[in-house]
Amino acid sequence: MEKFDINPFDRAALTDYRLLAGRSNEFRKIRFILRNSTKQSNRLKSLLITGSRGVGKTSFLNLIEKECIENNIIPVRINLTETNSINSNEFFWYLFSQTINTLFSLDLLYGKGGIIDATVQDILHGDGLKDQANWIFRTPILRRNYLENSNLNFEFDLFASDVTLIRKEIATSGDKRFNEKTKILYLVDESQIIYPNAKITQDIRYIVQNQDIGIGFAFAGDKTFESSPWEQVFGGSYRDFEIINLSYFEETADVIDYFKKSLSSVGWTTKEIEETLFYRFKLSCRQIFQLTSGKPAWINTVASKMFERCMKGEIDMLRFDREAQADVKYLLESSGELDKSKLEAIDNLTPKYKKWLIEIFASELCSLKQVYFYSKFRFIGDDFLTLTEYENFCKSLIQQGIIKILEEDEKTIDDIKFEDISTKPFLAFGYNADTIKQWLQINSDGKFRFSIELPSNRFIKYINDQLVSEMVNTSLIRNAITSESLFRLKDMISSLNKNTLDINDITFESASSFYAACKKLDSSRFKQSLFVKFTNQKLARIFGWNVYNYDDKDKVIDFIESKSRIEKIISTVESYNDEENDLKLEISIDTLESPDLKKLQKLILKSGDKKKLGIILDDKDEDLVNAYIKLSDLQSSQEIANFFYELFEEGYDLSIRNLNNAAYVFIAANELEKALKMLTEALKMESSITIFDDDKESAADLAIYNLAILNVKNGEYQKAIVLFEKVIEFYESNDKFQGNVGVLFALEFDEDTEIKIIEIRENDTPHSTIKCKDYSKQNIEILKKILV
Repeated sequence: MEKFDINPFDRAALTDYRLLAGRSNEFRKIRFILRNSTKQSNRLKSLLITGSRGVGKTSFLNLIEKECIENNIIPVRINLTETNSINSNEFFWYLFSQTINTLFSLDLLYGKGGIIDATVQDILHGDGLKDQANWIFRTPILRRNYLENSNLNFEFDLFASDVTLIRKEIATSGDKRFNEKTKILYLVDESQIIYPNAKITQDIRYIVQNQDIGIGFAFAGDKTFESSPWEQVFGGSYRDFEIINLSYFEETADVIDYFKKSLSSVGWTTKEIEETLFYRFKLSCRQIFQLTSGKPAWINTVASKMFERCMKGEIDMLRFDREAQADVKYLLESSGELDKSKLEAIDNLTPKYKKWLIEIFASELCSLKQVYFYSKFRFIGDDFLTLTEYENFCKSLIQQGIIKILEEDEKTIDDIKFEDISTKPFLAFGYNADTIKQWLQINSDGKFRFSIELPSNRFIKYINDQLVSEMVNTSLIRNAITSESLFRLKDMISSLNKNTLDINDITFESASSFYAACKKLDSSRFKQSLFVKFTNQKLARIFGWNVYNYDDKDKVIDFIESKSRIEKIISTVESYNDEENDLKLEISIDTLESPDLKKLQKLILKSGDKKKLGIILDDKDEDLVNAYIKLSDLQSSQEIANFFYELFEEGYDLSIRNLNNAAYVFIAANELEKALKMLTEALKMESSITIFDDDKESAADLAIYNLAILNVKNGEYQKAIVLFEKVIEFYESNDKFQGNVGVLFALEFDEDTEIKIIEIRENDTPHSTIKCKDYSKQNIEILKKILV
């Protein structure tokens, strides 16, 4: 099958940032730094990329390297070894020689193999030649110092002097790619090798802090710099570097993003990924995330093997089946993190205690008493444990190292009272919990299955069982632990509508949940939520939850208002009160106002919080097409288009569709320079990775069409004709693609102005993009008459 001809996971490190998944915020910061450097004469901020092995540091260096040339920066790759970094002499000589070789590879100084290259290579590799290249750079080059000070600490000021003169040579070379603002960025992999070397670090510090040299570094290494001489020399790396901490994927959405981008790169459509060629796609992504801890290198290995089986014809679609899980098991066993004694202790537990252990594992970072309270509603009859039995079980788990209490003091296990540890958060298996949990889940053939759902969610569902007519989709928003900051959906919506809501006082998690709730409530007939307030009066701790239910059409459904049922739930909770517990439960079924969604969107935009802006990024694009443009409200559409433009300028990774729709608005508003920048980026993305999707996410054809219209507005009619012809060619080769992705411009003769540009609409809805082909033909005929 042709869809399995090319394995998109068969790769080492990434070379195209369009394939970068789960890292958009981190790479956006880097793109902003690189783009900003083009405005500076010499200044180039340095980067320090940190993270565990296999997390993607080398991929980031590859992506930075590709971005450099586009931002007037020459990248020089430095792969550190023990030999080339034994002292500052060897280190800086290696940097210099790599710089020279990079210039030749860029066809500077007569290029690779030219007369200057031959002379320099004699100096770089010969013996005794000390000063033969002065005529090239008009300075004592490093070779002389290197020969005279072999194996000694190097006088790095010569390096700074030489690099400064090299930049001048580049600026005056006549090569149109470079100018006096061209800078040099050293991409240094395995940088942990030099962290212990204080002398090399001191020399690097001098160069990084000297803004006139015009060079910078992008170091990629582990986190050992934090406790090394490196940190002592810099007095805190944050002062001189933009620190990019790369962690593992943090949620299932990152894994979904990874698979979609990878498979799209070899021509898979969204429908093929989500429905036809990947068995239970979203469920598989969730399982892969759980069983790999989100480790990118592991996920790529497993994905590659899944794809290989399809290429061999062993299976007809991608499946995260037992064989694929066995691949994960092999990675777990090869990691060196498995403790067999703990596995044996768990294997010897009775089925009842295994069930309780699974509850603890699935509730990592909850206190032990929280787990017990909520689990009571799940385990009855023979599976029930008294509080004393549960206490003894937890103590045995701590004693065997299966769970670890955070902030545990020096007491021995026999001296620890349960109340001392039951209110503190814990980690199952200490800090290497996931490896053993994952192995257990795979090895037990799913009997050990750890839900990502917290016990509090289960308790809310217990309440819903009693209050909701039909259990469908439940969304739960957890709240703060103090009465002053309880997040109540009813109050939040009221505050929003009264213009008293301050989005800056709300966390990203709360803002995201609130926005999602408002989206559903805005289009729903029923506007109800359940508010549950749970108070432990002995500990003076308060928890609150908002719950709403919705059907498969994202419409909120109503709760059953039953006073007797509510009282039954409250009395059930209060029946657990004794000398140690004083629990109080309050339940309200709130009738909500209709939320002013547009007002909330504007508040998020106004906040300037980049993380919160991501909440509405895709939603804004939809609004841009379906609301603002549709209503011909140019002022509103410009506000949203400028929102996208600001993100674009700051290096935010926008989709082709985002770029194209914003550019459309700028064309309508005659802001042609902004439109040109965004369309140029859109077409650059299309050329680097072709993603033709049934939902027209790439919108490449419309981007070309809009660029043609822009050329018409600039009076460049011949260029416009060429682009219109490309649109026609696109549709002749991809005639199966249709979809509403935006309104179109069309050209007409006008007696006064020769040409006028109008919007094409049909019953206030955009034409299908397939019409682009017909309009292009008409527009070409109009322009040819103008050119005659």
